[in-house]
Amino acid sequence: MAEPRETKITGIVIRKTKFKDTSLIIEVFSIDSGKISILAKGIRKEKSKFAGLIELLNELEFVLHKQPGSDLYILKSTSLIRSYIFDVNFRTNL
Repeated sequence: MAEPRETKITGIVIRKTKFKDTSLIIEVFSIDSGKISILAKGIRKEKSKFAGLIELLNELEFVLHKQPGSDLYILKSTSLIRSYIFDVNFRTNL
C-alpha cells in the first residue's frame, strides 16, 4: 500500500539552513520519525506567516507533504506547542 503524502509530525527544531533566496531547510527531531529534513518554501519572505515559529528549540506540530522517492518533506503548515528556549535560566545553568 502506498505511503500517505500528507503527514502530521510533532518535533523540535534543531537546525536551520538557508536555502536559495526565500527558503529554509529545517532539521527536526521527532520521537516517531527521528531526525528529518523539511523544506520550508518562502519562509524567509517578510509576509510569511510561519517565519516567527521556526526557531531553534521550539516544539512544533508540522503538517508535511512528502514526494514519493524524496527524503525531503515540504512544509504545509505548523503550530507552536512549546518553546524550550525560555525554560533555560542562563545565569544559573551555565
